[in-house]
Amino acid sequence: MNSELFGKWMPIETAPKDGSLILGWRASWDSWRPVQWKTNDRFKPEKSYFGDPEESDDYELAHEEAATHWHFVPDPR
Repeated sequence: MNSELFGKWMPIETAPKDGSLILGWRASWDSWRPVQWKTNDRFKPEKSYFGDPEESDDYELAHEEAATHWHFVPDPR
């Protein structure tokens, strides 16, 4: 889980749900991925989840392969 590079990864349940871009991680992924809290209004009631910031309708994929841990995006400095 690359703790040498990023430090401690936290359970996804503790991640910010304000739309901030964060790094997500799951054991079955080959690397971390950018994710953010999103709401999909295609569903009634709406569904909220951590998903790909570039995709507008990725609930099924995000639900099947959801991140289990998260980390803030490191400061590039």
